[in-house]
Amino acid sequence: MKLNYGDDFVFQEDNSPVHKGGKVKNFIMASNIKVLELSPKSPVMKITEDVWKLLSDTVYDGPAYQNNASLLEKIDNVITNINQSKMKVIQN
Repeated sequence: MKLNYGDDFVFQEDNSPVHKGGKVKNFIMASNIKVLELSPKSPVMKITEDVWKLLSDTVYDGPAYQNNASLLEKIDNVITNINQSKMKVIQN
């Protein structure tokens, strides 16, 4: 992040256990990363979880993928579809 944005970014904490480990905490502190800590049930994170669920449910609805290329193509198509047809749902 610092390579792309310098110090002008904030890491949004989502209370994931992987963000709570000692090595991660030490790295964040040693790197002077600004952290936005949210409560575990924060409504700010609700939309993120909802969009990930929509993406996951749509991508994995159907037969197994034969290779990585077909999976990545499906993900790209689903993201395009979400951006075009579900934006109002997401914004609401």
